Amino acid sequence: MARGIVRDVNAPVEARCGTCLVQSAFTFEGNAGPGFSGGPVVDAATGSIVGITFGYLDPNGRRLMYAYPISRVRQELAMFAPAGG
Repeated sequence: MARGIVRDVNAPVEARCGTCLVQSAFTFEGNAGPGFSGGPVVDAATGSIVGITFGYLDPNGRRLMYAYPISRVRQELAMFAPAGG
């Protein structure tokens, strides 16, 4: 478990291929890093899952964790749901 503070709710994520689009994520400053990818980001006040962690950077000596908003994760997972369910 790591605790953090949200720093940006619309951080650009650099495209990794010529046809890929720049994506958007949110960042939080926290004491986390390798091994946290795929883990949930939980709102401490409500216990709700607000995102899924996928990476980090260390700009200016501080650790910024990157996460996709849970609304995006749900939208992408819906593409794989069977029809009617």
